[in-house]
Amino acid sequence: MDHSHRMQTAFEQHNIHSKKIILEGAGHGFRGDDAKRAMSALVAWFEQTLLNGDSSPGQP
Repeated sequence: MDHSHRMQTAFEQHNIHSKKIILEGAGHGFRGDDAKRAMSALVAWFEQTLLNGDSSPGQP
């Protein structure tokens, strides 16, 4: 978890749009509903950031 926090801080310091999602109890790999939730968040980030060109940090 510490690595995720450091990455998020670094992204914010460099104005890189990101969103940290913590799936309690999921461990390092995702399965089942956790995997679906993680993949949906990943796809949404790519759509917003790459397709719409939004890299501002304050955007959801």
